Amino acid sequence: MFIHYLFAASFASVYGVTIIQQPNNIICFPERDFCNFENFIDKTGKSLLVEVNRSGKVIGSAVGVVSGDVVAFEVNHPGGICWGDGTTLKVTPDIQPGDVVTIRDGALVLGGMTIQNGYITSYNLDGNTLRITGFVASTVIAANIEVRIVNRLLLGTTVQKRQVNAVHGPLVQETGYQSGIVITGTTFVATFVFNTQQAAIIAGSGEGYSVSLWQKTAPNEGRQGLTISEYGEVGGPFGSGCPAGPQNIGSPLVNAIAVSGNLIKWSPGKDTIGAPATTGFSINVIRGNKIYGYRVASTVNQLIFNLVPFAGGDIIELRSMTGVKMSESVLMTYQSQSMIPTVSSLPVNAVTEVETDLVILNSNTGQVVYTLDGSAVLGVNNKISPKAILYYKPISITKAITLKAISFDRSGNFSNELVGKFRPPTVLPQAITVAPKVVAVNGGITVSWVKPNDQSINAFAVETFTSAGVKVGVTRIISATSIIIKGLTVGTSYQFSVMTRSAGGLSAASPKSVSIVFPSPTDRVLITDARWIANKQFRISGTGSVSNAIITLYSTKADGTIGTVIFTRGTTRPISAPVTCVTGSCTFTMDIRNAAVPSTNPGRVFIKSSRGGVDGPFTVVSR
Repeated sequence: MFIHYLFAASFASVYGVTIIQQPNNIICFPERDFCNFENFIDKTGKSLLVEVNRSGKVIGSAVGVVSGDVVAFEVNHPGGICWGDGTTLKVTPDIQPGDVVTIRDGALVLGGMTIQNGYITSYNLDGNTLRITGFVASTVIAANIEVRIVNRLLLGTTVQKRQVNAVHGPLVQETGYQSGIVITGTTFVATFVFNTQQAAIIAGSGEGYSVSLWQKTAPNEGRQGLTISEYGEVGGPFGSGCPAGPQNIGSPLVNAIAVSGNLIKWSPGKDTIGAPATTGFSINVIRGNKIYGYRVASTVNQLIFNLVPFAGGDIIELRSMTGVKMSESVLMTYQSQSMIPTVSSLPVNAVTEVETDLVILNSNTGQVVYTLDGSAVLGVNNKISPKAILYYKPISITKAITLKAISFDRSGNFSNELVGKFRPPTVLPQAITVAPKVVAVNGGITVSWVKPNDQSINAFAVETFTSAGVKVGVTRIISATSIIIKGLTVGTSYQFSVMTRSAGGLSAASPKSVSIVFPSPTDRVLITDARWIANKQFRISGTGSVSNAIITLYSTKADGTIGTVIFTRGTTRPISAPVTCVTGSCTFTMDIRNAAVPSTNPGRVFIKSSRGGVDGPFTVVSR
């Protein structure tokens, strides 16, 4: 697996990424530019793409193979992989607070974390009391911070362990010491009071200090999305075989050079985020022991070369520049060329949009320029437009585009223009692979399932089948992970399956549930009328089937499912009424008056009986 990057690609899909969920986790140490990826056991043996993202752009990446152990793999740590392994982005990112670290299996984002903003600034030992001071951003949850000291010499003291910890709150007694953290504004102070001076001196050496900050505490108290800032540590590549950090990476090489008549066109390399920006280009024509050249600004990507006409054997040299420092040279040996240029695309362009991840352009001249916004490739005087991009690698399709391209030879001849419309393939959401659970309830069947770990999922589609596999009724679309199915034939067996839905469409259906017989309701309730008059009356009436059952009023969620109990205004007294049966007719009426009327019309409501019956949603009419 080898990942190529189109740096201008949209990165909208990364923002708002789901915090990594148990049993998986991501732990990053920003001072050392080191990240640890835990578990992912279900992906054992697979290659997963890790990316560090800043301001909508990828600043570091690597592809790791999941080990199947507790530690799936590590990046930029002895025994682990380097940043840049398996990708073309050969740089060790300078990881900073606010950076987003994600892990993907192909197009599926498995989760991510945001580097938290907190670090130690100083420490002071006064007698047996050690105070460690630092910065913590207001966005960090106070309960999700811990200061730790690790020093193996503490084993021989009254502490009897190699590490001591402090968490937010007052001093708490531990074996051999007390500790706690106080946060004032954006300053934290971790205080350690040791029982002996020996332990205090060892802990106060300044060695092994760190502050841990995590985004979410799991139900089992696991620390999800964990940032560990280590006092005194430095970053960069962990070994000589790993790529340099951005400040030492130098100007990017030019990707490609082409010639059309006396015009030289090039494809600039992309600056690495955090590295000094490219300030210009040096363009030389080398002929024997003579050099003819120009220097141009970083915004220029082509040049009319008028110093000498090109001759066979000339060497055209391009270098990017940062100030007076130059990149390594990219060379092209000029040979005259005159032919009828042709250009084609793979997949083949069509009048309608073609779905593809990549577009490959082929030419008999080896020289192609293109645009992606439908603008003209040729400009004034039939010259290549500065907006045109020199083709040097397959084009990544990340959104719908109109491609225009031409091929050209070195004499200035052009092909006919190729025009094509392309868009990325529709990505369907992850399917549910386990059959939904089904339970018979009063007059219905509850169908429930577990949402896959796919943040693109925005709803679910539930389908009903007879035991013979024939679909019946409508497909129910809901955002919740359970639904009560009503209105089926009592005594008939049914099965159910669930599809996930995203902007790309519906997934494949889950396996069908076990067959279940639709039950006869023991308690039937029905809303027949609901009206609301501001500050005067709120009345809901209907029918029931069980005498003295208590009917309670509920709100309706945005997805159309039952919500929470509705109370009379200003109280915690539920709006409810009993079912009264007279000569075989069972009814209920909730009649709320004057100051007890809810201040706003609840819109749609549900009712629930104490004997199990449910009805709704029903629209409340304003009078």
